[in-house]
Amino acid sequence: MASPEPERRAALLDGAGMAAPWLAVGVGWLILGSGWAAILIYHALVLALRFACPDRARIRPFAGRACWRALPAAAAGPVAWVLLPHIVGEAGLTAWLARHGLSGGSLLAMAVYFAAVHPVVEQMHWRPLRGRGWPAHAAFGGYHALVLSSLLSVVWVAGIVLGLVGVSWWWGREDTGPAPGTPLAAHLLADASLATAMLLLIY
Repeated sequence: MASPEPERRAALLDGAGMAAPWLAVGVGWLILGSGWAAILIYHALVLALRFACPDRARIRPFAGRACWRALPAAAAGPVAWVLLPHIVGEAGLTAWLARHGLSGGSLLAMAVYFAAVHPVVEQMHWRPLRGRGWPAHAAFGGYHALVLSSLLSVVWVAGIVLGLVGVSWWWGREDTGPAPGTPLAAHLLADASLATAMLLLIY
């Protein structure tokens, strides 16, 4: 009979992986009030877990087919650009970001980091976790509520979280589909468009 130890270790690592963004955002965003602290703690935890289990943290490169399949994700930024002024206003968005240390050069640097680095790190982290199914999808969507709850109403936060749970489910299907690089391409497009929208709204 095979030892249950590898399965137990994998389950513990997966549980730690799902908890990582909740811990990072809880400490960095909610306690320290720092956007940079939140994202850097998150990415440090991702790298630590990759070191603990390097064979499980894989991302798939994307080619032309994945880019076409990912293209709808680029709509995230334009949708935010249209809706946010009516929901919170430019002043409310600017003040919210500033309360978390994101203004001026810090905000510009975050926009670049969020658009270029964060999607790669996050896909490296969540791709193996998506194999756990709905618990992983819920953990991915849910942690965003910790960030957004201080900006948006409960209804908007719930809608975004449910949408992100669905996105994670879609990415899980794409992981084993004909263009497995689609989740990375989609994440890069979505985060780049969101970062651009934030800068256009503020500047």
